[in-house]
Amino acid sequence: MSSDGANIESSLFYNDVKGKTEEALKVLNLKSLLIFRPSLLLGKRQSSRTFEEVAKIMYYFLGFFIVGSRLKKWAIKSSDVANSMYMAAKQELDVGVQVFRYQKMMQLSQSYTKRS
Repeated sequence: MSSDGANIESSLFYNDVKGKTEEALKVLNLKSLLIFRPSLLLGKRQSSRTFEEVAKIMYYFLGFFIVGSRLKKWAIKSSDVANSMYMAAKQELDVGVQVFRYQKMMQLSQSYTKRS
């Protein structure tokens, strides 16, 4: 699992590290490398992260004022990410590097929910 903003040229430390990690994994030339890039993860955590808690509050507050897909792509439930990872792993893809962003993760998560 990576991050939506992963980029080796990012000025943000977190996104830079995620980008470097992705690049290091790509060099391994694995038969299949599935990279999941969620944005803000919604759900319960054992530990508290102040910035994420503020972002979640902003997400819910902005939800009253902003309608459309742009806001939805800003955050994703951790259970949707987990479901999509499970479904992708079950497909046993032999496709080299594949990056999963919000829309593809939601499609996979919904296919998991339908089969349950």
